[in-house]
Amino acid sequence: MKRLIVASIAALGLANSFSSATLGIAHGSEPMAPPTLVTVDEMSQAGLRRAWDSHVQLDASHGRLVEMQLVVDTKRTTTKYVVQYGGLPVTQEVEVVVDGVVETVTESRIIGAQREVFSELDLGPRGTPYGIDGAKAAADLRVEILAAEGKTAEVIEEVNPRITFFALTDQYVLQAFDGESGQSLWSTRVGPRGSFPLPFAATSDHVVVVNGMQIFCLDALTGTELWNRKASHAPGSGPAITSWFVYLPMLRGQVEVFPLHRGDGLPEPIVFGGRVMQAPVLVGNEVAWINNQNTLFIAPVGAKVNRDEFRVRFDEPISTQIGTDGDRAIYCGTAEGALYSISANQGALLWKQSLSYALRQTPSCIGSDVFVVTIDGSLHVLRDATGIARWRAPHIKQFVSATDKHVYALNTTGQLEVLNRATGLREAEIDVPLDTVALPNVQTDRLYLATPQGRLICLHESESPKSVLHSGEVLEPNRGEESDDTVVPVRPTRPEVPAAPTRDPDDVFGFGR
Repeated sequence: MKRLIVASIAALGLANSFSSATLGIAHGSEPMAPPTLVTVDEMSQAGLRRAWDSHVQLDASHGRLVEMQLVVDTKRTTTKYVVQYGGLPVTQEVEVVVDGVVETVTESRIIGAQREVFSELDLGPRGTPYGIDGAKAAADLRVEILAAEGKTAEVIEEVNPRITFFALTDQYVLQAFDGESGQSLWSTRVGPRGSFPLPFAATSDHVVVVNGMQIFCLDALTGTELWNRKASHAPGSGPAITSWFVYLPMLRGQVEVFPLHRGDGLPEPIVFGGRVMQAPVLVGNEVAWINNQNTLFIAPVGAKVNRDEFRVRFDEPISTQIGTDGDRAIYCGTAEGALYSISANQGALLWKQSLSYALRQTPSCIGSDVFVVTIDGSLHVLRDATGIARWRAPHIKQFVSATDKHVYALNTTGQLEVLNRATGLREAEIDVPLDTVALPNVQTDRLYLATPQGRLICLHESESPKSVLHSGEVLEPNRGEESDDTVVPVRPTRPEVPAAPTRDPDDVFGFGR
């Protein structure tokens, strides 16, 4: 069950993180000034750069950051044109994981190149956004100017998804940040303060927050409240959102399903035995949850409420929030140290792996790897298809993120560790505050770190100036409705010189008639 741990992370040396990051704080402790999370020298030595840093709107003497979530919207894209010039080409051999197999590949890249970015959202000479075509014209003009200076440049088109980083405090202040730039998009208080914080659910269009027995639905783009309503019973955990409904587990032993697009629709309960103390998760076209009787329920989602289709009973208690690969598999870890992979569309066992210790963190799946942290402080990397162990790293308390080459994790002694993804060998360490926690990021290659006092920082590898989607989805420019006047002229034009006036020979003094 995702919950706020009333203890100091510094003392326990752990971060209880499930579908999103939950920060453990010692309430009543003396507030401290936000420390510098990572120094520039340490980042450079580890091959990392700061994408942005920011701060959640809270009073550090009273409020604490309790939860973070990341939403990647591949339908609302932003097109940028990068003018790149200079730099030195280099070639090197690196080990990468391809479909679960370690391969050595030759990589060519340019280091030290200059980059100038022209976005469709940038303002043109007339004070209006360039648009896609205007940004391309501005980039092409910059290439011409560089050519006149004797520099060779190229234009690279980048289509970026809309990435939103959400942060919730224990005072029920919800704030949204641009996941690429760190810009604060909006901030709002969701209901009165004082209730025990429950996990919230977020999609590209909606955010649903449960405060006590009140349910709030917000517009994810603006933070505007769309509706709020009172639950019929006490919720047991946070909700899950599908395209049509909000699934909210209740303490009395049922999941109530509310219409997402209207606040006055009657809830429809899905009744079963036991209590649900964890937020449901979405797996492809299914929604899954577990109860305190160690039973996994799987129900299909759609435009109507469907009862559970599969039930899977476990002999041991489930130790953490269930995880998923987002498409077909559900991961359940038991208190005896076993990890199960269950098919979401069949309810059948795919594989079982013994890890000897119970899970500390929700399993995270990226590509062909499943990352699992156990309570003995070990990071296990398993093959998604078979559950076979690839490697194990000791003294880890939380998985952070992964790229093709590296795995990033927080260890138990206050460092951000950089591990080789192919072998698990430690390549670098960066000192961070001991109470630092991370958002386990399975969607992009970015590293999102935070302190309980609300300090946020986003890091990326030096070679990846833009976010890399683990899904590998090909993004298309979002042109919307085209019109003839959307392109802003960017090329300066020389004003016409008026012709010299002809002088009237009879006008002696030049005054004209």
